Amino acid sequence: MQAAAGNSFFNGLSQDQLELILPLFARYSAPAGTVIFKQGDEATHLYLVQAGSVAIQYKPYDGPIITLSHLQPGDIFGWSSVVGGETYTSDAISTADLDALRLLGSDLVKLCRDHPDTGS
Repeated sequence: MQAAAGNSFFNGLSQDQLELILPLFARYSAPAGTVIFKQGDEATHLYLVQAGSVAIQYKPYDGPIITLSHLQPGDIFGWSSVVGGETYTSDAISTADLDALRLLGSDLVKLCRDHPDTGS
């Protein structure tokens, strides 16, 4: 997958390891202003920003929405899908046309379990 070239997520992986992980990814594109997921949605995917930008926002139960971060190419979001969360803990909204790679968090967890050297 050519789009993976240059993304620090893949740094240090051997060709064999890349052949294990790259097929798990799919391209994801969204125009600016797209709600990628909402706080409380089922946590399914981990995303790697290739181009564009994403705002991560959190809504506390007793206050207004807080913007936690602005993500740029090379950044990763959707960690709830791999760290055992059932739902996303924040909103992700594209703030510019987004080109990303994404994979099912469960696939990454399985890869880490089945191939610990690649997972680390």
